[in-house]
Order: sequence, then structure tokens, then C-alpha cells
Amino acid sequence: MPTKKTGAVTLNDQKHCEAKVATRTKFYDKEVKGLFVSITTSGEASFGFKFTNPKTKAREVLQLGRYVAGVFGTKQARSKAEDLKKAVRLGEDVGQQDRRLKRQAHHLSAKTVDELIDEYVDYIKAEEPKPWLEAG
Repeated sequence: MPTKKTGAVTLNDQKHCEAKVATRTKFYDKEVKGLFVSITTSGEASFGFKFTNPKTKAREVLQLGRYVAGVFGTKQARSKAEDLKKAVRLGEDVGQQDRRLKRQAHHLSAKTVDELIDEYVDYIKAEEPKPWLEAG
């Protein structure tokens, strides 16, 4: 289903992040160019930042985070987007930095083969005895 895009508005947590929508809808912010909140039909809202990569000249989108009332909302998303805009103006490839951080996080959370084998051995040892496998 296509995403409905609205004109630029001054984003507001209650009015936009908690909006009920019939199709996925993106509200773009008037205050910070490139900032948007995307609302799903199930009511989940997430913030993103659309920008032109200064090195490749390609349009990119960074996910800033999910809306959580009282924790991460329009104010925090604007702050993050402003920081990213400054970095883009300075010529930084923020998309590349984001991809590198995601790869590092994935690498740090990935288990080694030795760790997986140790977990499997522990699992096998903890299993109930299987009488049909015992010689008798």
C-alpha cells in the first residue's frame, strides 16, 4: 500500500505522532527540513531524516527512532535531525557513519561458532534422559 505524504506541518506529538491513519502516512516538519514522522495503520510512529549525501549526491534516509510518549518525541527527533543537518553541512557522510555503527552493533551481538557449540552442549546435557536411546 502506498505511503500518503502530507505537506510540511509543525510536528506535534499528540496531533501527529498519535494520529490514527487509514494508510501509512508521513508528516514532514516545517521547523527542521528533512525531518518526518511516519505513522503506520497500527499506530506505530517512527521518526526519520531525509537528506542529500554530500559525497554521493544521493538522497538518503536515516531512521532516528520510534516515538515513545514522554521518552522520545518530536523535541528529541528535532534535536537529532539538527545535529545531522550540521554534520551534512560540514560534508560528513552521516549515512556511512550510521551503516558502520549498525555493522559494529551487529558484530558485537553476533555469537562465535565456539559460543554456539558451548550453548548447544549445555542444552544437550540439560535434556532429560532418552530411554529409547539407551542400550538395553
